[in-house]
Amino acid sequence: MCTPPQRPFLAHLRLLALPVLFFPSIASPALRATSALCRTVGRNRFSERGWGIIDKSDIPAHPVLFKMKWKDHRRLIIAVTQMQNVPPAAYRGLLEGVIYPDKINSWRKENGESLESHHNPSTEKISNLITQARRFWLKGEENDAGFQLGQALHYIHDGLVSKGLICLFHDSNESKIQILDIHENIIESAMKDSKSDPFYVEDLLQRVSSQEPEKAFETATYITASLIRAVLTHQTIPIGLEDEYRNAYTQHSKYLKAGIIGGAFLLLTGVFINSILLIIFAPILSIIIAKTDRSYYRIEKKWKWFNIID
Repeated sequence: MCTPPQRPFLAHLRLLALPVLFFPSIASPALRATSALCRTVGRNRFSERGWGIIDKSDIPAHPVLFKMKWKDHRRLIIAVTQMQNVPPAAYRGLLEGVIYPDKINSWRKENGESLESHHNPSTEKISNLITQARRFWLKGEENDAGFQLGQALHYIHDGLVSKGLICLFHDSNESKIQILDIHENIIESAMKDSKSDPFYVEDLLQRVSSQEPEKAFETATYITASLIRAVLTHQTIPIGLEDEYRNAYTQHSKYLKAGIIGGAFLLLTGVFINSILLIIFAPILSIIIAKTDRSYYRIEKKWKWFNIID
């Protein structure tokens, strides 16, 4: 679903953008006409694996509105993948995913919905996209893996661009980025430093903060190269990790039993003395006891990075 077959009619509609390049005065009417026609072709919006994601083939492309912004996102992907062994399917997914958040905003704008801000991204959202990308990669679904990782990289790129004082200089900062060169030595350094490890990824995400154009582009280059290398790689399970996970799981089962017993005791006590407070707190106590085993969740996270666990 991440790379749906192109609809012939929509493909022809994109040709309407060509006159705009040569006759700027017709840009606005042409875009409105193209958008209107695109919206009449199909309305199968929410279909992607039941996740409630809008069908990408149903979103107007608006090449003139987003061309330069998309170019910067994509040229980072192209530069990095030229120096790394990325499968063609994953490469196509990356190129589509890295512009998909802007396509969603375009669709929202056309339908009168509120836009999503990309310049103060949620670390949790980015982390979840990276986790999904890794799971798809482990399953051998390379296109989906690239698509999810591409979305994460989009938010990272945008999160690095400084808005300046009360957002006045945001557009000029994005314009400056368009003329900056990509330094291969940064890509090489990132590839050398990269580790296929979820905690390395967490450390990378800590670098995502608003920066000036030159520094932002350098950081974006480094993180892009590091993440592609870390996520889209087939690496053997570290020696001893399986035994470490099994031992941690055995130990964790004791915490779960303690949580269940403690919660049940508190629940029965609450019922016996007719205390609503104890009855409500009983399941919370069970969760608290289970969550105190932090070492297990850390090992589990690393184990999931190398294995598919539902």
